[in-house]
Amino acid sequence: MNELTTLLFYLAIILGGAFLIFLDSKIKKRVVQLLSAVGTAAVLGLISAFRGNAGTDSPMYRRAYEYGENSILRWVDFEPGYRALMDFLRSYHFPYQVLFFVMGFFTTLFMILAILHERREINVYVASVIFLSDFYLVSMNIVRQAMAMSICIYAICLFFDGETKSALPYPFSLLDIRKKPTKAKFGKQCIAVGMILIASQFHTSALFCLVIIFGKLLFTQKRTPIILISAFVCVSIFLLKRDLLFKLILLLTGSYYYASYFNSDVASDGSFFGYYIKLLPIIAVALMYYPKYRNYTKMHQLFAFLMIGIMISSIGVITDSQVNRIGFYFKYLDMIIIGYCTRSSIRVSTIKITSTAISIGMCAFYLLLFYYKVFLSNFAELVPYGG
Repeated sequence: MNELTTLLFYLAIILGGAFLIFLDSKIKKRVVQLLSAVGTAAVLGLISAFRGNAGTDSPMYRRAYEYGENSILRWVDFEPGYRALMDFLRSYHFPYQVLFFVMGFFTTLFMILAILHERREINVYVASVIFLSDFYLVSMNIVRQAMAMSICIYAICLFFDGETKSALPYPFSLLDIRKKPTKAKFGKQCIAVGMILIASQFHTSALFCLVIIFGKLLFTQKRTPIILISAFVCVSIFLLKRDLLFKLILLLTGSYYYASYFNSDVASDGSFFGYYIKLLPIIAVALMYYPKYRNYTKMHQLFAFLMIGIMISSIGVITDSQVNRIGFYFKYLDMIIIGYCTRSSIRVSTIKITSTAISIGMCAFYLLLFYYKVFLSNFAELVPYGG
């Protein structure tokens, strides 16, 4: 495909895929809804399967599958879960497209399940546009971590779910204990932690998400503003003194490989100030609606982690790009927070902004951001599709 055809193709995926997920959310029967979600994920998985060399890492993953891990140079080995999947598919002599399909299918499915899990609280179409215009396209590049992130985002939504009645699609809803609210909540939290551990078998960085266990201790109505301001100050200091961050990560992980992420300037020419300017509409809307959900424990927690994710990702602007991937686990919660915000109108001073205006504005912003990243900045080399 040429550049124009790729642009039109990606726009069709974003807008058409969001409509399919919206239709999924309107299905009342759980079993039918899950089957419909599987069908949507399969369509998007097929698109991911036949992307060819689109995505910076795609040729590497293809070579590793076809010729073995020894055919590529890597500082760390693939995680056990991903190796097992490759070995299984390779044993049946499936082409590499099947590997791409399986990873794309499950990556997409868990993100759709996360959206459907929150369907009563969010604007599903807006959340889906955010997911497809950003995360879905990125997942065609960072294959293993995208799989881990999608599982973790679903797990995070589940972990902070305070409802006694399950909002999970069948058959996951069978795992909930509904009679006693405290047990039901604890059961969901255990499932969420287990899912994060499974995700770490595809990308070790998923273990970072276990910090959600301490979320309700850290992020309360009184503490959240103080913690977020303190975190921003710490990020700013570490950016100026990255040798301190290098030593801290080395102490925590014992790995020079991961610690070096924070102390190098490989292919980094971004602006810390410019990073926040680009994300200003997301931050502004999330803060503007904060009074509406600061008393809603779940959304309050997700908002706090979203802000932390944005801050962590900002480190990657001027250092090795791998750093921002750690923040991605929480930064992609924007689809839930912005989806929640766009469900209702907001009054700013004497001006009332309708939910429709906010929804259209945010969809337009994410589409512009998609065009800037994918086509103007050539992020992840996703153009041309199938090249």
